Amino acid sequence: MDGADRTDPAERASRSELPRRPSAPAGDGRRPGPGALHLGGRPSIATVRSTQRAAQQRLARVSHRQFGVFSASQARGAGIDAEALAALHERGLVLRRGRGIYVMSAVADNSESRWLIAQFRHGPSAVLSHRTAGSVHGLEHGLPLDAVHLTVPGRSGTQTAGRRLHRGVLDPDSEVVARGPLRVTSVARTLCDLAGELDDPERLRELTAAAVRRGEVDAAKLRAVVGRRERFAGRAAMRRVLDELSPLEATARGELESRFLRLTTAAGLAPTAMNHPVIDGDGKRRLLDAIWLPERVVAELDSRRYHGTLVDWHDDQRRENALAIGGYRVGLRFSWWDIERHPALVLDTLRRALGR
Repeated sequence: MDGADRTDPAERASRSELPRRPSAPAGDGRRPGPGALHLGGRPSIATVRSTQRAAQQRLARVSHRQFGVFSASQARGAGIDAEALAALHERGLVLRRGRGIYVMSAVADNSESRWLIAQFRHGPSAVLSHRTAGSVHGLEHGLPLDAVHLTVPGRSGTQTAGRRLHRGVLDPDSEVVARGPLRVTSVARTLCDLAGELDDPERLRELTAAAVRRGEVDAAKLRAVVGRRERFAGRAAMRRVLDELSPLEATARGELESRFLRLTTAAGLAPTAMNHPVIDGDGKRRLLDAIWLPERVVAELDSRRYHGTLVDWHDDQRRENALAIGGYRVGLRFSWWDIERHPALVLDTLRRALGR
């Protein structure tokens, strides 16, 4: 016999189409075939690298929602243990910013990350407050941002450079809000806190009026916060602002209209409505800056931004003519200069127009 396979060629072809027996698992002395998955023992290098990549991607998603900041516990939750986190730190991929607090090195330093790091350092009860909270809410208080301000309960936390702690208890339902991952005092509580830091009463009025116009707070919420806090710096200033705040403030469209409202309300000449919609003599819908009913007296407030060009002047003229045809007594016009420099003249003009 020459050892040649004398099986019929058709039979050999059919055998080649049968499934092969799977490779034996590791540990029985046989070597697994190429591309076989790890079924026991030490994982393959490819498997380890794939697992690491997936964990780092999960951590990247967490840090992305937190301005690049994350905690060691969040890293563990993403699948990165202390040894792997230390390796990332050694490679310069993450930077340590405190005990158990890290930031992705690829993320540029920014205010939001500094705020969150300070919050992490003082625990879950710390809340961003005062001028820092004002910046989070977009309140243009004009105060220096030389430190991160936080309100903490009791005597928790230690004062350090770059952080200023305020001791106090906050009502979690009405005085604390979330802005993404940040815990911040509400707009009403923030305004009360800023009242003790602002030396200019007019600035406090402007901040409060702007927040009301944007719909971020109302007089009722402010009064509730002031009522709960019997003693705090700036309480008297905040109460004066509330006394001057017009019920029409929410319908004003800018600081000029807010100042006009304060002036007329204090003098007992508050308009019936601000930005009141009417139909003029041409059938067009118009918004009247201020109107007194039933006298149908209208006052327009002229800022340079909207009434400073020749084109604006012609538009105003056509608009007033159409309103006059519709039966509205337009003709009272007041500017920033009038309201700021000649308030008595403004009030006298209004009294005469209203027959008072």
